[in-house]
Formats: sequence, structure tokens, C-alpha cells
Amino acid sequence: MSSCITGSISPIHDKPPASLRFIRLWSRARVGDAARADELLAHLHRDSIDTSGASFKLPARGHSPLQPLAAVASSLTADQLHTQIERIHASIESDPALAIGTAKELVETTCKTILADLGEEHVTLDLGDLVKAASKALKLLPDGVPNEAKGADAVKKTLRSLGATVAGLGEMRNFYGSGHGQDGRARGLTPRHARLAVGAASTLAMFLFETHDARRS
Repeated sequence: MSSCITGSISPIHDKPPASLRFIRLWSRARVGDAARADELLAHLHRDSIDTSGASFKLPARGHSPLQPLAAVASSLTADQLHTQIERIHASIESDPALAIGTAKELVETTCKTILADLGEEHVTLDLGDLVKAASKALKLLPDGVPNEAKGADAVKKTLRSLGATVAGLGEMRNFYGSGHGQDGRARGLTPRHARLAVGAASTLAMFLFETHDARRS
């Protein structure tokens, strides 16, 4: 028993609870290993755990595709991105059309944030052009993948799908979202349509942000 208290795990307890492993890792991170501390905080932020206060704040129960993106917004102090994420969370069930329109705006904000950080112009670009410009700045365009690279065809196919995802999201917004007038006979969208748009937007936005971060490191 005493061996467990002092931190020397006995053979019987060779797999301590996750909470105990976390406490030990956190303790080691606080005694001067800055790199380990930064790595640990990065993982916590990716899981939408707020570490800014005196105590950690866990995210609300239930999975959301926006949780990792919310952590990115916190690290960037991107207020507009935060506002859009909160609006989406509040409207998926009650106003799916608004959630779809905001999901499209979220992708635009993501691209503009990255382009501004890289010193690129983006004043008059629409959604498709913004994604193309951000992809080019991040060296993600399919044409930039050399043919001799291993798995080049698969990489190109995957990258081209980004454009298809954005195009579909833009069309959903044009016909049903909050950005355009609606036909009086138009049927309202359901939360499942909103979740599709939000899932696509958050996946694309997170991929772009992660790539941007990888390029800088």
C-alpha cells in the first residue's frame, strides 16, 4: 500500500487509473520541464479543457465536432471564431438554417485568419476562393504534390475533396442557410442537415489550422 502512495507502483497495480497517471504527469511537468508542460497543455486544450483559471474546467457532456476548434480559438484569442462556434452550438437544434449559414462563415473566418497570419490578401474573395488561397498558402493544392511522391494519387484525391466539401457547404447555405432569401414554399432544414454542414466545416477548419501550426513549427 505504501509503495503506491509514494509513487512506486507495485506489480499488482502496473496499470494505475488514468486520473493517477495524469496527476503524476502534471506533477513532473510543473517541476521545470517546460517542454513537457507545453505538450500536456496542448493535449488538454485539444480536448476543450480550459486551463486558464485556478482550476481546470471540463467541457460540457456530449461530443461536439467543434470542441477541438474551440480550443484553437482560445489559443489564438480569435473572438469572431468563438462567437461563431457559440452561435452554432445554440442553433443546431432550434435553427438549423442559421447553423448552416454560420458553419459557412466559420470556414471563411478560418481561411481569413490563416491568410492574415501569413500576410496574404483576402479582401474580395468568396468561400471557394478563400479556401483555394489558404490551401495555396499552406502548400496544400493538389498540383503542388509531385507525381513521384509516394501515394501521390491518393494525396491529390484527398486534397481535391476539400474543394468538394466547401462547394457542397456553400450550396447548402445558398439554398437553405441564413445568408439568402427563401422561397415561401421552401421546407425547413432539420438538425441532421445542420450537423452535416457543421461536421464538414469543423473538419476542414481544423485541418487547415493544424496544417498552419505544423508549417510554423
